[in-house]
Amino acid sequence: MRCYLKGFLLNVICITIPFLLISCSNGSGNVESRDRDETISKNESYTKTESKEYASDQLLVKFKETAPQSYRKEFYEKHGFIKIDYFESIDVELITLPNGLSVKNALAICKDDDNIEYAEPNYKRYLNAPEH
Repeated sequence: MRCYLKGFLLNVICITIPFLLISCSNGSGNVESRDRDETISKNESYTKTESKEYASDQLLVKFKETAPQSYRKEFYEKHGFIKIDYFESIDVELITLPNGLSVKNALAICKDDDNIEYAEPNYKRYLNAPEH
Protein backbone atom coordinates (compact mmCIF):
# COMPACT_ATOMS: atom_id res chain seq x y z
CA MET A 1 0.00 0.00 0.00
CA ARG A 2 2.83 2.41 0.85
CA CYS A 3 4.56 1.81 -2.48
CA TYR A 4 1.35 2.52 -4.33
CA LEU A 5 0.86 5.79 -2.41
CA LYS A 6 4.49 6.83 -2.99
CA GLY A 7 4.18 6.13 -6.70
CA PHE A 8 0.92 8.06 -6.88
CA LEU A 9 2.38 11.12 -5.11
CA LEU A 10 5.49 10.99 -7.27
CA ASN A 11 3.33 10.95 -10.43
CA VAL A 12 1.23 13.87 -9.18
CA ILE A 13 4.32 15.93 -8.41
CA CYS A 14 6.05 15.05 -11.70
CA ILE A 15 2.97 16.02 -13.71
CA THR A 16 1.82 19.06 -11.70
CA ILE A 17 5.09 21.00 -11.47
CA PRO A 18 5.89 20.99 -15.23
CA PHE A 19 2.25 21.84 -15.99
CA LEU A 20 2.39 24.84 -13.64
CA LEU A 21 5.68 26.01 -15.13
CA ILE A 22 4.34 25.75 -18.68
CA SER A 23 1.07 27.52 -17.89
CA CYS A 24 2.89 30.43 -16.17
CA SER A 25 5.54 30.71 -18.86
CA ASN A 26 5.61 33.29 -21.64
CA GLY A 27 6.93 30.74 -24.12
CA SER A 28 10.61 31.39 -23.47
CA GLY A 29 10.69 29.42 -20.23
CA ASN A 30 10.65 32.54 -18.06
CA VAL A 31 7.90 32.79 -15.48
CA GLU A 32 5.78 35.86 -16.05
CA SER A 33 3.29 37.58 -13.74
CA ARG A 34 0.23 39.46 -14.95
CA ASP A 35 -1.78 42.26 -13.47
CA ARG A 36 -5.39 41.46 -12.75
CA ASP A 37 -6.53 44.00 -15.40
CA GLU A 38 -4.59 42.21 -18.14
CA THR A 39 -6.13 38.82 -17.49
CA ILE A 40 -8.43 37.54 -20.22
CA SER A 41 -11.28 35.22 -19.33
CA LYS A 42 -10.94 31.66 -20.62
CA ASN A 43 -14.21 32.15 -22.51
CA GLU A 44 -13.00 35.23 -24.36
CA SER A 45 -10.91 34.82 -27.47
CA TYR A 46 -10.70 38.57 -28.03
CA THR A 47 -11.31 41.69 -25.99
CA LYS A 48 -12.50 45.01 -27.31
CA THR A 49 -10.69 48.18 -26.43
CA GLU A 50 -12.32 51.53 -27.01
CA SER A 51 -10.03 54.31 -28.07
CA LYS A 52 -10.57 58.04 -27.94
CA GLU A 53 -9.70 58.02 -31.64
CA TYR A 54 -12.53 58.34 -34.13
CA ALA A 55 -13.10 58.90 -37.82
CA SER A 56 -12.76 62.63 -38.45
CA ASP A 57 -15.47 62.69 -41.14
CA GLN A 58 -18.14 60.31 -39.82
CA LEU A 59 -20.95 60.11 -37.26
CA LEU A 60 -23.28 57.40 -36.04
CA VAL A 61 -26.83 58.75 -35.86
CA LYS A 62 -29.96 57.25 -34.35
CA PHE A 63 -33.22 58.98 -35.16
CA LYS A 64 -36.25 58.71 -32.90
CA GLU A 65 -38.81 56.11 -33.98
CA THR A 66 -41.26 58.90 -34.77
CA ALA A 67 -38.95 60.51 -37.35
CA PRO A 68 -40.18 59.62 -40.85
CA GLN A 69 -37.73 58.46 -43.54
CA SER A 70 -38.50 61.57 -45.58
CA TYR A 71 -37.34 63.79 -42.69
CA ARG A 72 -34.08 61.88 -42.39
CA LYS A 73 -33.33 62.42 -46.06
CA GLU A 74 -34.16 66.14 -45.84
CA PHE A 75 -31.99 66.52 -42.73
CA TYR A 76 -29.02 64.93 -44.49
CA GLU A 77 -29.45 67.03 -47.63
CA LYS A 78 -29.82 70.25 -45.61
CA HIS A 79 -26.50 69.70 -43.81
CA GLY A 80 -24.57 67.96 -46.61
CA PHE A 81 -24.43 64.60 -44.80
CA ILE A 82 -24.27 61.38 -46.81
CA LYS A 83 -25.61 58.12 -45.43
CA ILE A 84 -23.06 55.40 -46.17
CA ASP A 85 -24.32 52.50 -44.03
CA TYR A 86 -27.30 51.36 -41.98
CA PHE A 87 -27.17 48.99 -39.01
CA GLU A 88 -30.66 47.56 -38.96
CA SER A 89 -30.36 45.64 -35.70
CA ILE A 90 -29.82 48.86 -33.73
CA ASP A 91 -31.46 51.29 -36.19
CA VAL A 92 -28.33 53.44 -36.49
CA GLU A 93 -27.00 55.13 -39.61
CA LEU A 94 -23.36 55.82 -40.43
CA ILE A 95 -22.99 59.17 -42.17
CA THR A 96 -20.14 61.05 -43.82
CA LEU A 97 -19.70 64.74 -43.05
CA PRO A 98 -19.10 67.37 -45.72
CA ASN A 99 -15.57 68.74 -46.10
CA GLY A 100 -14.81 71.43 -43.55
CA LEU A 101 -17.39 70.32 -40.96
CA SER A 102 -15.83 68.97 -37.79
CA VAL A 103 -17.27 66.09 -35.80
CA LYS A 104 -17.80 68.47 -32.87
CA ASN A 105 -19.89 70.87 -34.98
CA ALA A 106 -21.83 68.03 -36.59
CA LEU A 107 -22.66 66.67 -33.11
CA ALA A 108 -23.95 70.11 -32.12
CA ILE A 109 -26.22 70.16 -35.20
CA CYS A 110 -27.60 66.73 -34.28
CA LYS A 111 -28.05 67.68 -30.62
CA ASP A 112 -30.25 70.62 -31.62
CA ASP A 113 -32.57 68.41 -33.69
CA ASP A 114 -35.59 67.05 -31.78
CA ASN A 115 -35.94 64.08 -34.15
CA ILE A 116 -32.52 62.65 -33.28
CA GLU A 117 -32.28 60.31 -30.30
CA TYR A 118 -28.47 60.43 -30.23
CA ALA A 119 -25.38 60.95 -32.36
CA GLU A 120 -21.79 59.98 -31.60
CA PRO A 121 -18.40 59.87 -33.29
CA ASN A 122 -17.48 56.68 -35.11
CA TYR A 123 -14.92 55.50 -32.56
CA LYS A 124 -12.11 53.26 -33.70
CA ARG A 125 -12.12 49.94 -31.87
CA TYR A 126 -9.34 47.41 -31.84
CA LEU A 127 -9.35 43.69 -31.19
CA ASN A 128 -6.54 42.44 -29.03
CA ALA A 129 -5.57 38.81 -29.40
CA PRO A 130 -4.81 37.12 -26.10
CA GLU A 131 -1.19 36.34 -25.27
CA HIS A 132 -0.20 32.70 -25.40
